[in-house]
Amino acid sequence: MTRSPDLTPTAGPPARSIGRPSALFTPERATATLPLVRRIVGDAVPLAHDLAERRARLAWVRRTPGSKRHHDGPHAEELEAVEQGLARDADRLSGYVAEIRRLGAVLRDASAGLVEFPGPRVTADGEARDGYFSWRPGEDAVTHWRPAAADPTDRAPLRSLVAPVGAAADLPAVDHAA
Repeated sequence: MTRSPDLTPTAGPPARSIGRPSALFTPERATATLPLVRRIVGDAVPLAHDLAERRARLAWVRRTPGSKRHHDGPHAEELEAVEQGLARDADRLSGYVAEIRRLGAVLRDASAGLVEFPGPRVTADGEARDGYFSWRPGEDAVTHWRPAAADPTDRAPLRSLVAPVGAAADLPAVDHAA
């Protein structure tokens, strides 16, 4: 797991591991993970919001005139305790990201709770394309997909959970016009 300079975990595609079932999902398989995913995301989202708010407050304190006094003066221990608390909570958030990764998925946006599951879909002309099925809090099932090269926010609703005739039955088609 890597971190950005502000300690926010960054997530890439899940790594495949030996002895693990295929890391590719169908919408049904991804939806089957949602009871656990919902619990993890339910812990991660408020923590991500709290971390962002605390980081912003700490940045404000550092920018405030005379903040050098805080780092060297009577409040230095308080600031250090705040920074240590932020680091601990950033590690907790990283743990939630890792739990999602162990399921074979990616917590793409911890603040929004956006989770992606790698899986191909079949175009109307029968061509399989790499991409991600996605879910976010408030959705009952995994019902969106995006191409691998697209931005995670460019998710499109699945047109059908049945692939076109002649395509593999577990590779759903997506309607990008919707």
